[in-house]
Amino acid sequence: MGRLERKLLALLVLVAGVPLVVAFLLSRGLFERTMQAAVDPGVDQQLESSVQFFREFVRAEKGRQRAIARGLAADGTVAGLIAARDTEALRAYLLPYVRRPRVLKLTIQIPEGQPAAASPSEFAPDEAPASDGGVEVEPEASPAPALLLDLSPTRPEGRWREDTLTLPIAGSAARGVLTYTYGLEQRFFDQFSDLEQEAIAPMSALKADQDNQATILAWGFMASLGVSVLAASLLAVYIGRRTTRRLMRLREAMEIVAEGDLALRLTPEGRDEVADLFRHFNEMAEGLEEGQARVQYLTQVSAWQGIARRMAHEIKNPLTPILLSVQQAHSRYRGEDAGFRRVIDTTKEIVEHEVETLRRLVSEFSEFARLPQVEPEPIDLAPLPSALKAAHPEVERFEAQDGASALVAMVDRGLLRQALSNLVINAWDAANEGDDPQVAMIVEADGGGVALHIDDSGPGVPPDRRGQIFEPYITGKSHGTGLGLAIVKKVVVDHRGRIEVTDGPLGGARFTIWLPLAQADTPA
Repeated sequence: MGRLERKLLALLVLVAGVPLVVAFLLSRGLFERTMQAAVDPGVDQQLESSVQFFREFVRAEKGRQRAIARGLAADGTVAGLIAARDTEALRAYLLPYVRRPRVLKLTIQIPEGQPAAASPSEFAPDEAPASDGGVEVEPEASPAPALLLDLSPTRPEGRWREDTLTLPIAGSAARGVLTYTYGLEQRFFDQFSDLEQEAIAPMSALKADQDNQATILAWGFMASLGVSVLAASLLAVYIGRRTTRRLMRLREAMEIVAEGDLALRLTPEGRDEVADLFRHFNEMAEGLEEGQARVQYLTQVSAWQGIARRMAHEIKNPLTPILLSVQQAHSRYRGEDAGFRRVIDTTKEIVEHEVETLRRLVSEFSEFARLPQVEPEPIDLAPLPSALKAAHPEVERFEAQDGASALVAMVDRGLLRQALSNLVINAWDAANEGDDPQVAMIVEADGGGVALHIDDSGPGVPPDRRGQIFEPYITGKSHGTGLGLAIVKKVVVDHRGRIEVTDGPLGGARFTIWLPLAQADTPA
């Protein structure tokens, strides 16, 4: 366990342990006061009042509905309309009563025999059947009644607890029976039942076992708190060890990079600050590796330039004397030997051709050796494809795709144009090795820089040769010195850019130059 882990663990124990001790000392008293508040006599009285209120409400509603039924049974107007068998008038008279809340059904029957007896109530089995002021009819003395009127209003949605009263209608001439059905919403009884189960019964049990419950709650609270602290401690130890292990990996990686291994990369884990450090480390190592490669390449190029300078000097000096000597020997021969004349003519032609080839080689060596220093200025690279297309009319099929917006970079206009021209000419030469030669140049933004792609439809560059083609004196052509791509890379590296070759969309090679964009405040 490292020093940082030990510090984190000690800090966690201190931060979590102190509140745990304080909570242990105060929890007993806290829960005792809580229990006392929970079983306060006032709360108990309020619950009892709620129960009494519910009972009084049910009793009052039942009494109101029974009074309405008895009033209709004793109503002389109802008796008169029944006697007259005026059903429509009776319906119109009773309809306002039926539309009252909690009235479910009202019927009037005309028995052919004796008046019907009142039926018992289903709503309150503890009460006697409603027969106040009415005449009870013996069921066996009542023949099948004839229905005169049936009023059933639209019942509201929900369950109901119903009660039905059957009362004889006053008046000897009527001999009718009124059946009045009303009800209370079942939700009232369900709510009361829930109140009993969820509040009244638990409150009674809590009141009976108040001391024991306070102790149980206190120890339960302490157990939960202890488990939480333990889980938090384990989690903190895990996170702390994971963090310190990653920091140790970062330290080891920095030591390896300091020893010179710049190819090392770390895999970021997560999205925290340590993962950001890993990503920054990778960016730093990549930058160091690119810088080292740039320095090494420039050092090699400098050596190659020195060799090219000496070769150009050593080759150029004897060329003129050789050519003059051969031309002089050719011009002074006056003999008539035709065979020798052909030999000397052929010799002169070969020497002149090879001397010209050596002069071109010397010229390329000199150009490579005298590459000037980069003098950058802000240039908009977006229109470069069209400009190069216009500068190379010999490239018959040249697709130029300019940038959609300004892409300003600090470049040396002349050197960059020279490098791109070399790539375009090489691409056209490679494309002509196929049946359908094509060249394309595309400019686009790429992260914090600009990418210039040059594609051809040629045979491409094999993967095993892609790392070598930028070295001087290496070429895949039957002619040439292999300095063209070396000059291109030297120019790109001097601009702090990158160049690479991959497979292109036209079937051949794609050369990509990446250059950093200029600062936003740099004028183009």
